[in-house]
Amino acid sequence: MRFHVGPIPESGTFAPAEQGWEAMREPNPLLMQLVALPFLALGVGLTVIAIIEFTNIDLRLLTPTRFLSICLILVPAHELIHAACYPRNQPSSDALIGFWPRRLLFYAHFDGPMRRNRFVAVLLAPTLALTAVPVALAACAGFASPLIAGVAVVNSAFAYGDLFGAFLVAIQVPRTAWVRNKGWRTYWRSKAPDAN
Repeated sequence: MRFHVGPIPESGTFAPAEQGWEAMREPNPLLMQLVALPFLALGVGLTVIAIIEFTNIDLRLLTPTRFLSICLILVPAHELIHAACYPRNQPSSDALIGFWPRRLLFYAHFDGPMRRNRFVAVLLAPTLALTAVPVALAACAGFASPLIAGVAVVNSAFAYGDLFGAFLVAIQVPRTAWVRNKGWRTYWRSKAPDAN
């Protein structure tokens, strides 16, 4: 795995049209931030409701200082969880964690193909690990930590693009297909990547 500064680098060897990959219908990254806002409201709303209904955590204890501290720790953790779910049978150089200063955006990127369901799982993994699991543990074990609530709420806000991306893949790409990114664009095809 490597670290990259700047926009997602595009693979020079991946030529989607020539290799039989079909582009998904998806907005550009800037428009996606606006189009995906309902997923932000849904994710944060459901997380807050779950905390209020199923735990005894007082959300008023989530101070601005705690919130900022959680953000600083959570951003790299969120992206590392994405990266931990990438296929292991590919060169480690295919995986990267990046920061695009111009857009103040952190991201994880895998420069290779993966099955559609694996792709969706990679997108949803941080929501499961950093939102659903902490709330479920707090509910079952009776933890009343504002840190748990903060991690869950902040991550649910960070993950709205992931939720929107998983939704787009789920409604456009057949279950048995392969998915691959070239920069910000997502492509799919039914044939295995090594098949011509």
